[in-house]
Amino acid sequence: MTIPTATRKDEILSSIVDYVFENGVSDLSLRPLAEALGTSGRMLIYHFESKEQLPADVLAAARERQYEMLDSWRKEGASLSELIRRYWDWAAAEPSRPYMRLFFEVFGLAVQGRPGTEGVLPSVSADAVAFFRSAADVSSLAPDEAERVVRLGIGVLRGLLFDLLATGDRAPLDAALERFLAFLDVQFASEKE
Repeated sequence: MTIPTATRKDEILSSIVDYVFENGVSDLSLRPLAEALGTSGRMLIYHFESKEQLPADVLAAARERQYEMLDSWRKEGASLSELIRRYWDWAAAEPSRPYMRLFFEVFGLAVQGRPGTEGVLPSVSADAVAFFRSAADVSSLAPDEAERVVRLGIGVLRGLLFDLLATGDRAPLDAALERFLAFLDVQFASEKE
């Protein structure tokens, strides 16, 4: 028996992510997916635990792509406001919409307790908090306060992104984000005094 290499599985998973960006994940069916990838449903199951596990695997792979891009920002020492603004500009742009739809679709499946998505909710929160805490300059805040402020920023971003997907109207959401970031900057200024 040949043990599947991580490289081949990663290649397939990357192709599945691209497919899901175009077609969604909630009604994912192995036969059309396998046909689109030029393989068989049997081979997909060989590389992945089950069809039910695929949404979580796809989201993890898509998030890995995202964090590779975001990691370049980590080295720049941006403030939390700057980091949130850059993330918003990337996430709200039209080319990022498939990723955002995927995120909320899989998040919704996980909230419903769909089999195969059990680890999604804890990792989505923990990973985002860890990234923003390590990438943004929140050193002027006490550790507990830094985590609360980072979580608030993540919550605002996710809420605005959800609204953007629901309405498609970016201008008022840009303004809302700027209002929040102005508030955040005032909070940081008062902490430094």
